[in-house]
Amino acid sequence: VAIKVIDKRKAKQDYYILKNMKREPRIHQMIKHPNIVQLYETLETDNSYYMVMELCLGGDLLDRICDKKRLVEQEVRRY
Repeated sequence: VAIKVIDKRKAKQDYYILKNMKREPRIHQMIKHPNIVQLYETLETDNSYYMVMELCLGGDLLDRICDKKRLVEQEVRRY
């Protein structure tokens, strides 16, 4: 698994995170699709939110698209 840690102090400074932090995990856990990362569990402490998610190796797709600027159709089909 991969664990995403969100600092509550920083989240309070970001309106989007603050607004969606409760709703997004509930929606994410309802989605079952082979091409979407599975969210297994969410935990909350006084200082942080923890999201336990499926581990996907190979990096972030958005980073790959930004690095290459353009993907050929065959590569897009593979993703």
